[in-house]
Amino acid sequence: MKNEKHIKPRGRPPKFDPQMPDRIYKAYEMYGSVRKAAKVLGVTHPTVSNYLKKHGVKVKDRITSRREQATTLSGSFPDWVRKHRGSSLPRSIKELSRMSGASYDAIRSFLYRRRKRLRSRFNNLPDLRIVPGLRMRFNNFGEIDAASIDHYEFKIDMFSGTVFVKAEVFSEGEKKELEAEIQHPDEFVDRVRGLYSKLKETNHHSDPS
Repeated sequence: MKNEKHIKPRGRPPKFDPQMPDRIYKAYEMYGSVRKAAKVLGVTHPTVSNYLKKHGVKVKDRITSRREQATTLSGSFPDWVRKHRGSSLPRSIKELSRMSGASYDAIRSFLYRRRKRLRSRFNNLPDLRIVPGLRMRFNNFGEIDAASIDHYEFKIDMFSGTVFVKAEVFSEGEKKELEAEIQHPDEFVDRVRGLYSKLKETNHHSDPS
C-alpha cells in the first residue's frame, strides 16, 4: 500500500544467536544470577531475564539471589574452596573471583556467612574454664587445662575460616599471651558440649532436690 510506512524497531538488536538459549540456561544454572550470566555471555540482563521468564524459569530477584548465596555453604564457590582446602589461597576477594570464576558478591557473602556461622557456634559454647577434662594445646607453650586460663576469646579469620583461641594465663608470676589454632572446629564444639553435658548430668544426680 502507498500510505503504509515501514517502521523500524527502536534500539539496537539484541546480541543473540541460535545457540544463545542453551547458553543462557546453562549460565543461569551455574551462577544463579541473571546479571552474572548476562556479563559472562556478553548480553544485557533483561535479555537473559526475559528469555528465562518466557520459558517458565523462575527468576530470582537480586536480593533473593544474594540471600540464598549468603545463607548456604553449598554452591560453586564453596565447592571450589573445598577442592582447594589446604592450599594457600589469596586474601583478596577480587583475586578469588578471578581464580574461581565466582562473582564478587557470592564470595563476599560466603566468607561473611561462614564467619558468622562459626562465631555463633563458638560464642554459644559454655565457658571453657568450667568444662571438666578440657585440655588445650597452645603454640610455644604446650598443653594446659582450660581451667587454668585467666581470660580467652575466639578469633576467626574471614578468608581461611580458621578459628583461633587467644588466651591469657599467669605462669611463674607473669602474664603470658597464648594462641591456639582449632584444627577441626565442628569436632571441637561437639567435644566441649559433650564434656559439659556430663558435668550437668553429674550436678543433676548430686542435687538432693
